[in-house]
Amino acid sequence: MSLIELSDKEFRKVLRKLLGFKPGKLQLYKRAFIHKSATYVDHKNRVVNNERLEFLGDAILDAVVGDYVFRNFPTDNEGFLTKIRSRLVNASTLYLMAKSLKLQELILITEGTHVNKKYICGDAVEALIGAIYLDKGFDKAYDFIVNRLLKLIDTQKIITTEDNFKSLILQYAQKKHINISFSTEKKTKDTFVSILSLEGENFKGEGPTKKEAEQKASEIAYKKLMSNEKKN
Repeated sequence: MSLIELSDKEFRKVLRKLLGFKPGKLQLYKRAFIHKSATYVDHKNRVVNNERLEFLGDAILDAVVGDYVFRNFPTDNEGFLTKIRSRLVNASTLYLMAKSLKLQELILITEGTHVNKKYICGDAVEALIGAIYLDKGFDKAYDFIVNRLLKLIDTQKIITTEDNFKSLILQYAQKKHINISFSTEKKTKDTFVSILSLEGENFKGEGPTKKEAEQKASEIAYKKLMSNEKKN
């Protein structure tokens, strides 16, 4: 059942199960699930969507996961800690969390919106963290991230799996002495398109940022190359 179909009583019940504690300011949590495509202006002439909460939640998530990584990897250097934190807060990991929590069932989005649901769900996770922080404070947000969100995923698998496909494809090209190039441009307000050219073959990737579009193109190219090598 979508957010728009729920009464306040029903929404509060869903939230309590989702969060593991009794929510206070219900309107904050409702806002966390309103995608910008479903933006509206309230009676005080304020724009209502989850972008500001997403901004806040993103900062809190970075701080909490940074603390978590620092405490759990006491002998590793800054570069390693940065890489692990990045993997634990990237769009793919946030999407796994969102799916486990079934957040997609609550998100309000305008039909026909051309944005990858991975990013929509990931943004909602960050907005939800922002709402928790404003409603219950930093300690409760910290507890939700460490003892709820991070326990929904296989952190060890994420930490040990290399997912920087642009780095992998550049290393591959260098090793094989192959020419490689990227051509990236903005397709729509919310989408970048990147074309990776490798030995006369083009691979297309899309994403909400230039970096993610290039990563997607690199992932497609790298997986195809690895598949071809296994066949040979």
